[in-house]
Formats: sequence, C-alpha cells, structure tokens
Amino acid sequence: MHTLHVRTAAMAFAAGTIALSGCSSPDRGPVARSSQDMSSGASIVPTDTVVDTTATPASEVDARTLRDDLLRLAASAPFGRSGWAADTTIVETWLETYPTLQRTLLDDQLADPATVSSSSAFLIDDTTGAGDQSFAWAVVDAGGTCAGAVVIIPGEPDGSVSDADVPTRFVPVDELRTCSARGAIDALTEA
Repeated sequence: MHTLHVRTAAMAFAAGTIALSGCSSPDRGPVARSSQDMSSGASIVPTDTVVDTTATPASEVDARTLRDDLLRLAASAPFGRSGWAADTTIVETWLETYPTLQRTLLDDQLADPATVSSSSAFLIDDTTGAGDQSFAWAVVDAGGTCAGAVVIIPGEPDGSVSDADVPTRFVPVDELRTCSARGAIDALTEA
C-alpha cells in the first residue's frame, strides 16, 4: 500500500520543497526534493548505469528519449500483481530502472529536469473516448524541450468506465501547452 504521510509533506513544504514523490513503500518512504537538492546536481540515473560524477547526468538527456524509456517501461510493467493498482505498477517499474526518480505530487505541477510531472493515479478523463481512465506524465530536459505520454484504460463501448485494471494504450505526446501531466492529457484530448 502506498501512502503519502501528511507530517512528511508538511515538513517538506515548510522546507521549500519543489516536488514530492507520489508514493512510498515500507523500504522507501516519501522523498522530498528541495531547491537545495536541485542545485546539487541530483539526477535521474538508471540502476544499470555506472555513475561517473564527471559525466553528464541523466536529467540532461533529451526529454523525448527519457519519455520514450518511461513509456517502454510502462508498457512492459507486470500488471495484475495482487493488491497493486496499475499506476503503482507503472511507478514501481520506473523505480526499478530509475531508483532516484522524483515525481510531482499533482498532475498540474510543471516538470523540471530533475522531476517528472505525473498523475497521482489513473483518472477518469474521457481522454480519447467516454469512460477512459488515464495516467500521464511529462518530462523536460535542460534545453527546455518537453515531452509527455498518456497511458489509457479505455472505457466500455457504452461510455461507462471499464472494470479492467490493465492499460492497453500507450501514447507519446509532443505538443504540450504546459509541461505537466495535465498538459499531456489536455494535448491528447484536444488532438
């Protein structure tokens, strides 16, 4: 079960937090990201990458490359785990590859080079049809390029929300008005 502890959130907010991770687990509590962390060069680094402090951090990688990698990981996530919601499965799959991944708390918060803007859960958004549920994210690179993606559990043919908990559509989005998860959903809805 993933939770965000109110006391941790309040302390992080008071300390000038830019973003909070949207989940925690018994072995990895909520992680706050402060402006001091951002200036220290903290980055998103894949676990299979040898970290060389003189090398370019992964947060400076092209936004579309990172978006596509997160999309690939989402599409290959092991959905159907007992007690795990689809959004939790996606995030846990991301964290296996990018253990220092930071996410925004809300889907309308902007991404920055060290923080992914993401939905907190699958939301009923009627993204491409009535009853659609979507989980979105956006990333931005150091050059300001933004790229987003939306993962969709399609609604039923009658427009009702599906009981399925496995997404079947994985859509990259490039033309975002705002570099946020909400911006990715809006861009796909308007397309």
